[in-house]
Amino acid sequence: MFYQKSSQDILKECESSLEGLYDFQVKKHSAKYGKNELIEKKKDSPLVIFSKQFQDLLVIILIFAACVSGLSHQIESTFVIIAVIVLNALLGTIQTLKSEKSLESLKKIISSSC
Repeated sequence: MFYQKSSQDILKECESSLEGLYDFQVKKHSAKYGKNELIEKKKDSPLVIFSKQFQDLLVIILIFAACVSGLSHQIESTFVIIAVIVLNALLGTIQTLKSEKSLESLKKIISSSC
């Protein structure tokens, strides 16, 4: 644990100094560990986000309930359940898209320098 060691021991273990790494050390570490950057995954399309809204257990139970309601000829109940499911999926999709936009804005604001 780093918090239990002295600063000199940590610098020795990390092969560094108080001045930082030398150029050859940076190249060595970059080759060994890779670049110091965050890898962003591909963003899902709105249609994929919408379809993921139906993977929740409670939504699956509601879909099953709509099927049972439809098979028992209770058309009004079936439409109400389906409307609730679709409305939930739409609201979930909108909320996810808004949160992704907010995250993008935050990433632009934050300075990413070492």
